[in-house]
Parts: sequence; structure tokens; C-alpha cells
Amino acid sequence: MNHRDRRRRFAVEPLEMRLALSGSTPANVIGTATATVSRPREVSQTSVQVAPENITPQKHYTIFGVFVQPASGSELQPQIVVVRGNTGKALPLEYGRSFRSGISDQAVAFTKDSTAGALSIDVTGAHQSTGSYQVQTTLSGMSTVTARSISRTFRHSLPRTCPSKESPNTTRPPTSTSMA
Repeated sequence: MNHRDRRRRFAVEPLEMRLALSGSTPANVIGTATATVSRPREVSQTSVQVAPENITPQKHYTIFGVFVQPASGSELQPQIVVVRGNTGKALPLEYGRSFRSGISDQAVAFTKDSTAGALSIDVTGAHQSTGSYQVQTTLSGMSTVTARSISRTFRHSLPRTCPSKESPNTTRPPTSTSMA
């Protein structure tokens, strides 16, 4: 066999066994909370603590992901209403995906903040649904291009008001998906 024939042969190389980490929370999760929307049109609130080490140093802000899904057996169709920072002020919110039964198992939104402290997430039930839900808040692990795109959207978006007796100055998600 000459040198050329040896270069063209491919061989399958065995790999070492790898096991998935079961039951562990992903490293970018900074908080998980559970709550209940007990009445139609009620706005329920949860909060997580943002530690100082979770804030990106030498940047104007850090982007957080908020993932809301109904608890097992819950009839709730979660809708993220508003996210507030440590001062209680509503933070800019970019909706990633709306909850749709059988299509999308969670509502997703992104927000940005520059200070450590409490991050409050307000959730309601779409279509007057009620039930328990779980919120997972993450440090967003986006590429620079995606982060710039979201930053431009935050800069140019105006808050949409939500007509509601409970909270007249909250924002609501768009009816269509704005980001995949």
C-alpha cells in the first residue's frame, strides 16, 4: 500500500462515554421561583436576587432571560407583563416567544439592567387562564451580534400600555412572535 492510499482511508474513532448531568440547573440560571395566578386577569409577581457578580463589569447593562412555564397539570397560559428592577422601575422588555399550548411550552422575554438587587417578574394568564407557574431567570449567553440586535430594539422600542384595572402602566407582549 502506498502513501496516498493511507491518507484517503477514514476510520471511526471510539469516543469516551459521556453522561448528561441529570437534575442539575444550568450554570447561567440565577434564580427560579414558583407562583400562582389564582383569578382571571390577576397579575402575580415573583422575584429573584441579582448578585453583584452577575452584573457584567465595564458594560452599561447585563441582559437577562426570563422563561415562564406552567407547572405540571396547570391550565395557565403564562404571559409576561412587566419586569422591574431593584428600584421598582419597569425595565425595557423584548419578547422572545409567547406561550402557545402544544407549540411553545413557555413564554420568553429578555430585559436588561445595570444594578444588582431584586428583579421582579409580573405574570398573568392569557385568555383568563389561571394556575401555577415557574419562572427561571438566566444570564443571557447570547452572541455579540444577537446582543447588539436586542440592544437596538431596546433603544428604539416604545412601551406598549396594557389596559388593566390592576396595573395601568404595565407593558404587554405583542400578539405575534417577535424573536425566535
